[in-house]
Amino acid sequence: MIKTLKRMYEHDQWAHGRTLASLRALEAPSERCRALFSHIVASRQPWLDLIDGKDAGGVSTWPQWSIEESAALAAETDARMAGMLDRFSHDDLAQTLNFTNASGQYLEFGWGDTLLHSLMHSQYHRAQLATEVKLLGGTPASTDYIVLCREEFLKQSSASG
Repeated sequence: MIKTLKRMYEHDQWAHGRTLASLRALEAPSERCRALFSHIVASRQPWLDLIDGKDAGGVSTWPQWSIEESAALAAETDARMAGMLDRFSHDDLAQTLNFTNASGQYLEFGWGDTLLHSLMHSQYHRAQLATEVKLLGGTPASTDYIVLCREEFLKQSSASG
């Protein structure tokens, strides 16, 4: 699962960059764009905190950050996620995360499932951002996994050809 999570994380970073570029290309990104982009960045933080054994209480997953503030904070979160994936073993991913959510409900999730959720959650909201960018007259980022694979193939082909 580590190898798959690392590859999904590579895709996540690539897609995140493309999404950010599409937002920066807009003449005036909407409040919804700002909110969704900051949520993508902020929502990963509590999960990483919990895995690191830190208190995740009080972390807003819908902060009032600008797109540029979110982009800067994404770099910090990305470095944290990459570090976790580099140091974790398969056994680490099986460890259980025990916590009580904001509604007072006690929950247990495996670390691997938590990291997988974090990556899939970003994809969900990037799709919402693509729709919003299109509604604003912009060009939505194409962030499908196969687009990344195609780009890598073409780059490799041109380098070896």
